Amino acid sequence: MTRQLTMAFESLAGVNDIELKFVGPKEPLTVYLDREHYEKIISNLLSNALKFTPEEGKIEVEVSVAEREGETVKR
Repeated sequence: MTRQLTMAFESLAGVNDIELKFVGPKEPLTVYLDREHYEKIISNLLSNALKFTPEEGKIEVEVSVAEREGETVKR
């Protein structure tokens, strides 16, 4: 889902020659969340990043899995 949201902003990034890159696992991660709120949060973050990144800048969105005290945390 994060990859698709990032890709949706690529054309806006291209207008100001901003490099927008997604870094994440090839296989989708299973995460339990409120999809509507998550999409709004990621969209707002990307929108703000595009607004405040100078021309020819770079924005990187990363999704990864981290182990913490016996639990798996997706960030």
